[in-house]
Amino acid sequence: LGVAALFWNNPHNPGVATNTGWYYILRQDTPGGILVLIDSVFQNNSFVDSFTVCNDSIDYQIVSADSSGCINASNFQLLEPDALQPGAVVIDSVSVDTLTGLGTIGWQPGLSADIAGYIVYIANDFGGWDSIATVYGRDSAFFMDLNSMVDSSSVLYNIVAFDNCGNKGIFGQGHTTIYLSGVLDTCRGEAVLNWNPYLSWQSGVSGYEILLSVNGGSYSMLGFTTSAQFIHTGLVRGDLYCYYVRASDGAGLKTSTSNLMCTYKD
Repeated sequence: LGVAALFWNNPHNPGVATNTGWYYILRQDTPGGILVLIDSVFQNNSFVDSFTVCNDSIDYQIVSADSSGCINASNFQLLEPDALQPGAVVIDSVSVDTLTGLGTIGWQPGLSADIAGYIVYIANDFGGWDSIATVYGRDSAFFMDLNSMVDSSSVLYNIVAFDNCGNKGIFGQGHTTIYLSGVLDTCRGEAVLNWNPYLSWQSGVSGYEILLSVNGGSYSMLGFTTSAQFIHTGLVRGDLYCYYVRASDGAGLKTSTSNLMCTYKD
């Protein structure tokens, strides 16, 4: 769906006594086609028209008539609605679902009224982007990557909107998942946890919570840091330790969760 905003001047200034105040909007959807009356306005010099034409140009003409029988017709105004493209999509966050271990992406729905959906991309090893999915619907704002590799490395995602005419928007700021890894020092009984920082929030990162589960129990917060490393000491022989990291943005509105990482202290 597209929108055309039309504006015109009065045929006489000052107006004549026989002027009725009515303006008739005519539209020609195809080159050489017939002009069709689509609407009329009273004592108004503007009109907004909605259309679904993608590949053909559209001609408009404004006609006014008065009680004397005279007719005033404007020039033809040619519009090409196919030229417009959606704006860049703003990603809220990318994360790893702790239940499924899959990558997830949340974004803000685009502002263009004719957005038909979104294309999901991941960065490839050659500095470009590979499309992995299409999400339909202007108000769609979430995607789960069923083929994600977020448990073995960080993944850079991006979203591009497309409209009903097939026009694609531009790439905005991509977001990278947090990949957590660690090294177990059995002699010292400690685990050194490392992860890549979350970089794409405009408000920055306020810090990282480290969540811990021992022997399959429920997760609880082990610690908090503003760096990208944490050392867990006092590990007990024979226990299974599982961790994940949760980042929070500087405004306290968004979070991103890392993959799960487990280690066994023998």
